[in-house]
Amino acid sequence: VTWTGAVTRKAVLLEQFSGVMVPTTINVQDGTTATSGSPSQTLTTTVANTLLVSALGVNAGADEDYTSDISWIPSRSLSTVAGTSDLSLYGSHKAVAAAAAVTFTPVLAGSASYASLLVAYRAV
Repeated sequence: VTWTGAVTRKAVLLEQFSGVMVPTTINVQDGTTATSGSPSQTLTTTVANTLLVSALGVNAGADEDYTSDISWIPSRSLSTVAGTSDLSLYGSHKAVAAAAAVTFTPVLAGSASYASLLVAYRAV
């Protein structure tokens, strides 16, 4: 991973999935940043049989109360405790059988700044 000089809070979360087209084919992707206690993002897939993967980076540490979207499968998460530089990174995924608009809506205990990324990969 190569970080630009402007990135002050750094974390990496890796996931591994099988049954995804090789070479990896991204159907659609979208990202957003905001400040809220209810991050929400919608991604519209354009083909059937996709694997949606979400990554949510929150400007808060391990004490942040996070509730995953119940329609997604939560995966790994990590948090740092470094005083004013705390951050948490949460991953989730979901299989989608038909092209559709899919929304990811986790809940935070309080309002925090965040960055969210949703990516839909085509299945084999």
